[in-house]
Amino acid sequence: MQEALRVFVSQMVGDVRIEYLTPDTTGIPEIRAKLDELDFLQKFRPDLLIVDYADKVRPPVRTGSDWQDLIKLYTALRAKAREWNVALWTASQTNREGWRADTPEADNVAGAFGKWGEVDIGLVLCQTRVERAKDEARLSLEALRGRPSGDYLKLRLDRARCTVMVLAQHNPQQQQPQQGRNQPPGGVLVGTVV
Repeated sequence: MQEALRVFVSQMVGDVRIEYLTPDTTGIPEIRAKLDELDFLQKFRPDLLIVDYADKVRPPVRTGSDWQDLIKLYTALRAKAREWNVALWTASQTNREGWRADTPEADNVAGAFGKWGEVDIGLVLCQTRVERAKDEARLSLEALRGRPSGDYLKLRLDRARCTVMVLAQHNPQQQQPQQGRNQPPGGVLVGTVV
């Protein structure tokens, strides 16, 4: 499975390495050691580091409060990504209210609302039961430094082929959504997310 994923992704973006580190016991020092090992032994320095997912990374310090530990972890990951000169992408989950909402918002992030304070771009994949039945979803832009949120892409999901097609783009500043886009508009999905 790992090799199939590596080949699939590398066909789209070039050289890809997939490394598995143990959840809950892996911290920032172990991630750094893996990056140093890849650089030294294989002369490989990533442009993008995907952490699946940051909430399972050991926090740099234990405060006794799960939400404070998560905020400290996201703050440290963001600082390290800058130090390593690498874009960092991760995912998080919603809380119970977020699962019930048609469009989860920043206060629906699981664990700690303060994680939103550390992201440059925050995307939320939203899907109602009606949308799920039609294999549709929305990718909502909920956080973008220096820009109001509320933009979203209407998507068609093909789970059998693991593909996504953009059906429309909605921007609250525009009168009408743009229809029939097969490519996401430039910049919407690009940036450091952590």
